Amino acid sequence: MNITELLQTSINTLYFNYKIFGIRNMLNFYAIIGPHTKFGTLTKGAVILRNPSFACLKIGVGEGSFHHGKAYTSFVSIGNNSCLDVIGKASIARGGY
Repeated sequence: MNITELLQTSINTLYFNYKIFGIRNMLNFYAIIGPHTKFGTLTKGAVILRNPSFACLKIGVGEGSFHHGKAYTSFVSIGNNSCLDVIGKASIARGGY
């Protein structure tokens, strides 16, 4: 990961954690968001972490099986009527929608 990707990962991670978990929990870094991730609607409280810990949710970080995600952008949208319930740890490889 080069410096540009590291900076974009930091920005995406802070943005996602702020929008989903709020200002009080954004620096707990429950979620790590990769550099090639675009955002749709992000609704506060739409992600439920049963065992919250550092980086227990990763989106767009790894390339996935057989390195197929390498050439793709991830897209995250969690609207008002949706919920992502995470028990333990979860990872959505790069290119996931």
